Amino acid sequence: MNIDGLESVYRYGVWKSCVLGLVLGMGASTGASAQQSAELPPSYAPPPTVKLTTWSFNSVNGAAPMGGVMIDSAGNLVGTTSGGGANGDGEVFMIAKTATGFAKTPSVIASFNGTNGQTPTGGLIADSSGNLFGTTQSGGNVDIYGNYGGVVFEIMRSSGIYGKSVKILAKLGNLTKIGDALDEPIGSLAMDSMGNFFGAADFAAQNFAILKGGVFELKKSGSAYVTSATPIVMFDGNNGGLPEAGLVKASNGNLLGTTSQYGTLKEPGWGGTAFEILKTATGYNNSATTLHNFGYASD
Repeated sequence: MNIDGLESVYRYGVWKSCVLGLVLGMGASTGASAQQSAELPPSYAPPPTVKLTTWSFNSVNGAAPMGGVMIDSAGNLVGTTSGGGANGDGEVFMIAKTATGFAKTPSVIASFNGTNGQTPTGGLIADSSGNLFGTTQSGGNVDIYGNYGGVVFEIMRSSGIYGKSVKILAKLGNLTKIGDALDEPIGSLAMDSMGNFFGAADFAAQNFAILKGGVFELKKSGSAYVTSATPIVMFDGNNGGLPEAGLVKASNGNLLGTTSQYGTLKEPGWGGTAFEILKTATGYNNSATTLHNFGYASD
C-alpha cells in the first residue's frame, strides 16, 4: 500500500471501520517494513489494537450478504442476505448490541418468500421512526419480458421492536405505458426530506426497446407511498448502463451514482460511469450528466 495513501486513510478515520469482520487498517509492523515505518509523516500515529469480530451465516439465519450493514438507533447492526432464511429467498437480519459488544450470532427479523420479494442485494436505510426500507432484486410482479420486477419494502419498528412481516411499498416491473419496464433494483435506497425514495434498477425497457437500467423515484403521499415507481432516467449505454450500487443524495438534492458498464467503452463488461442527476424546480432532470467514464489506465 502506498504510504502516503496509508497516512491519508488513517487521517480520515478508516482505522475505526470494523463491520462484519472487515477491518481496514495496517499496523506499522504489519504489512509495512521498518524502513517504511520510519518514513511515515510526523502526524501519523499507529492505529490502536483492533479486535476482530466475525459473524457466520448458516443458511437458516441467512446466506450470502451482499449489501452493507447499518447501525440503528439502539446500536444494533441490521442488514440483508441475498439467500437463506426460512424460504431460501433472503432475509433481513440483526446482530444485537449487548452490554459487552454484540450478540454472537445474527438473528432473523423477516424472511422473503418470492411473493413479498426475493434476493435483496442492497443495504437498508431507516426513517426517523426507525422503520427499515430496502429493495429486492427479484420477486413481486413479472413484466412482459418475463423478468421478476423486484420490490421496495418496509420493516416496521414499534417500541424498539422490529416487525416480522415484510410490507411491500411498491412492485417494480411494467410501467404505465405498454412496452415500458423498470426491473431488478440493486443497491440501497436514498431518501429525501419529504420521505421520497430513490433507487437504481438493473433492467429497463422503453417502447419495447431493451435498455440498460435506470433510476426511479417512489413518491410519498401523506403517510403512505404510491404503489408504482416513477422512472427518472433510463440508461442506454451511451450514458452508462447496469447500475449495481445505491444512490447518494447531495445536500442540493442532486442524485449521484455509478453504472457498472458502458459509457465511453461500449463493450459489455467494460467501462462504467459516475453520474449526476440534477434537481429541478419541478422534480429531476430526465437525463444523467456523466461525471466520469471508467475503463482507462488513468482510473
